[in-house]
Amino acid sequence: GGRSGKKWQPRFFVLKANTLYYFVGAQDVEPRGTIELAALAGVSIPDGAQDRDFCFVLQLGLRAGDRAKDIVLSASSQQELAEWVGTLNNLVAQVMAARISPGSPSASASTGSPL
Repeated sequence: GGRSGKKWQPRFFVLKANTLYYFVGAQDVEPRGTIELAALAGVSIPDGAQDRDFCFVLQLGLRAGDRAKDIVLSASSQQELAEWVGTLNNLVAQVMAARISPGSPSASASTGSPL
């Protein structure tokens, strides 16, 4: 799930190619929104106590002057947390490398999981 302001809201995420789609319900067909991996500076596990277990942060604001806020998400287990953070960081690194050296093969992954 994700946190909007101070309140946690359940969301379901699907990663396809370089886009993270999020849905309100697991059975929804249309996504509530998308997050392009190119907009991420990275993915991290926050230091210190959180109000929820297995939290990780999508770090937005890659460009100077970008006022986007970081997005805090919570996985359902330690294993799922490690999988999401590892996969997303690998893909973000590939997207950044492709920006630096055009012509590199694009990243591709597909996974779905409730958060």
